[in-house]
Amino acid sequence: MSKTKVNPSKGSPTPIERSIDKRQERHNQIRGICSYLSGESSSFDPKITYEQIKKYIHEHKRWFYSDISNFLFALNSEIDGTFMSNLDSLLAYSYEKAERGGKDDVANQQVIMIENLWDHANLALHQKNAFSTKESDIDARIAVKLTPKVDDLEKGLRRELISLIAIFTALSFVVFGGISSLDNIFEGARSFPIIQVLIIGNHYLMLEYHKCLEEIIFMN
Repeated sequence: MSKTKVNPSKGSPTPIERSIDKRQERHNQIRGICSYLSGESSSFDPKITYEQIKKYIHEHKRWFYSDISNFLFALNSEIDGTFMSNLDSLLAYSYEKAERGGKDDVANQQVIMIENLWDHANLALHQKNAFSTKESDIDARIAVKLTPKVDDLEKGLRRELISLIAIFTALSFVVFGGISSLDNIFEGARSFPIIQVLIIGNHYLMLEYHKCLEEIIFMN
């Protein structure tokens, strides 16, 4: 059975922890370079960013392009033009440095890194604009197709609601009017002598009965 190796110096970072810290440092450096590129063009100094990238190349050699994309996607669209303008100035500055340096590998490598940054930034901003356009197109299509239907539905619901209110209003008048009429009838019926009412009703029924008999006899 293999024994587990124990780090003799307690508290010192493990190789995995050192690797994570180094990656985090790369992320921070890239974000710092992008953040400076997004500053005001009037105060932008390409030499500062050039030196930042020179230090980055010495330590890490290549970009984490996902960091650049994430920064640009989160960047206010109004600053996109400023970012690219500053990046153009940085690229021009790197060309001048490379020309003065001749066959200096560091200067030429610097140009390649800045060109890669410029190329990826253009691609990321193009994707950002494309996504933004698609989103606005979807919103416009939804507005064109659904808004009239929603308006028609609202109008139909209003008409139905008004009809229901009218029906319930009419029913309330009928119900309460009927109750009032019955009250008047029963109130008036109290003054009728019950004997007279029964006699009149009885005579009326007798007359109707005789009429029915006569019709039956004559039909036969």
